[in-house]
Amino acid sequence: FKRGKKIALECKWRNTIKLPYNQDLFKTEKTEIFKQYSEENNIDVWFVIGVGGEPNAPEEQYLLPLSKASSNSLTMKELSNYQFTGQLTMESFEKEEIGGKKRKKEG
Repeated sequence: FKRGKKIALECKWRNTIKLPYNQDLFKTEKTEIFKQYSEENNIDVWFVIGVGGEPNAPEEQYLLPLSKASSNSLTMKELSNYQFTGQLTMESFEKEEIGGKKRKKEG
């Protein structure tokens, strides 16, 4: 991401993630609203998901792009590719790294 580029984050916390993952975390109506917002405003939308622990200190954290959140076949293995530890900063997006894993640019 270039400096000055805006992103939107939707934060969610769950004590546990229920099957199917995408239906528990991402309702179709909501993801459609986020898609429309993203397209109309030329802003990338990401979901920050905390699982377990407490909302202000989750045991696991995931950063998922809208394109993956709206997938009908999200598996736990796919979700684990977006797990991160530590703090999330703008540099995380600029370096395209989450949890030390190199990611492909979305979009």
